[in-house]
Amino acid sequence: MDEPIRFIEHKGKQILLLDLSHANAHEMLLLIEEVRVTVAQHTR
Repeated sequence: MDEPIRFIEHKGKQILLLDLSHANAHEMLLLIEEVRVTVAQHTR
């Protein structure tokens, strides 16, 4: 997987995928903040 945060499509719906499998605790906190911003900016 190239990006730890990305949208995928499933059954016609966009799903935000967050892959934390290779992140340490500090990176997880940064990614979770990025998810918060991404979700806030994403329109339905």
